[in-house]
Amino acid sequence: LLCCTALMSSWFVLQFCNYVTMFAQDAGYSLHVGARLASVLMVGNVCGKLIFGYACDRMGVYRSMILTLSGIGLGGLLMVLFPHSIILYLAMLLYGQVYGLAFISVSRCTMQTYGNEQATRYMGLHTSINSGLQAVSSIGVGQLYDHTGSFNAQLLLGIWLIACSIGACLTLSAM
Repeated sequence: LLCCTALMSSWFVLQFCNYVTMFAQDAGYSLHVGARLASVLMVGNVCGKLIFGYACDRMGVYRSMILTLSGIGLGGLLMVLFPHSIILYLAMLLYGQVYGLAFISVSRCTMQTYGNEQATRYMGLHTSINSGLQAVSSIGVGQLYDHTGSFNAQLLLGIWLIACSIGACLTLSAM
């Protein structure tokens, strides 16, 4: 349960990335700016995966997850506070790290939590939960926008989920 909680924010936050161009247009930018923001998000994706993998090898999976989650949370906060600023590009770069967390951390967290021998026993379960909650989150992000008329609700919920995931990582690292 703690392992799934540590991963849950990435499921939700990842789905927001599908709405980056819409977020930009909602903030008053052109589709061209939205495409640039999506491109910066993808640079964060590539850099985030490389940095996350390296950090896992050097610092361990839970501390790496905490560091990455903190960067993603900061990116989300910057989007809420400065949607009409050049800072939005930094926010997208930080937020793009979610791809590394979402795609690498499931196996790393499962292996760290259960050990290499037991991990195979739980990997299918964790992957199934991960995929199922990503699907539910995909619908939820759009529904939140439809009901609130703003992306701030998704961003703030994402930040709250990140805080929960950091708490789970701290608990797992203390075990």
